[in-house]
Amino acid sequence: MNRYRLVIKNKLKDKDGTLMGDADVETGVIRINKNHRKHKKDKAELASTIKHEILHIKHPKMTEKEVYKRSAKTKLSSSEKRALLAKL
Repeated sequence: MNRYRLVIKNKLKDKDGTLMGDADVETGVIRINKNHRKHKKDKAELASTIKHEILHIKHPKMTEKEVYKRSAKTKLSSSEKRALLAKL
């Protein structure tokens, strides 16, 4: 499934604490926590989280380690960061 929808949900939590983002592969919904402390400080981190969750939707069988490597904020160009942040 390549279709996805970005949703802002600032109170994402799991059993360990606050989440930065979440992806539902079946429905294609990506939830982003814009109020997470890392996202407030660093917009590149927010762009990285969006790309990370998009990769989960596009490649549901890819391991978490591989998704993390492909979506690291140091690998995002400035134009790619702007494009991802514009989707919000």
